[in-house]
Amino acid sequence: MARPDAGSRTDSVARVEYLRRLIREGRSADAVRQADIYLASSTDPYLVMQCLLMKIGALMNLTRHSECPAVIDQAFEAIRTYPDPTLTGELHALRSEERRV
Repeated sequence: MARPDAGSRTDSVARVEYLRRLIREGRSADAVRQADIYLASSTDPYLVMQCLLMKIGALMNLTRHSECPAVIDQAFEAIRTYPDPTLTGELHALRSEERRV
């Protein structure tokens, strides 16, 4: 599976889909690593927010719950620059789920 290249919004969407595919294939550790790579190089607020959400989900899949609060805090900071209602709802749902553990 090829990694998408950086660039336009289309590329950002492809990167998010790549992270989703990794998680669906049971490769959550790879998804966390790839999300970190994307986060280190992206200034696209959509991609940053999606990467943080994917990373939270992947960490939960890996039962690496102690790492989640810091990423959740990052996501709440990031949502201020990309206040999408759907992503905000997803973030709140993930935070709620994390608190249950």
